[in-house]
Amino acid sequence: MRVDQTDAHMHHKFALYDDARLLSGSYNWTRSAANYNQENLIVTSDRAIVERFGSEFERLWSDFSRR
Repeated sequence: MRVDQTDAHMHHKFALYDDARLLSGSYNWTRSAANYNQENLIVTSDRAIVERFGSEFERLWSDFSRR
């Protein structure tokens, strides 16, 4: 897990687990999202997609760490 300490934050809603599984979508991971909101969440283990999101995360994290 990483926590950014900048004034501007990533607003992407995705999680990568062990570089093997991706969760991504509008889902806010809150009680309201689970019980009331109309949300979407995609879960995939497709290697190409997981790798693309992983690369994008590393790029974004690098950009934010320079601020």
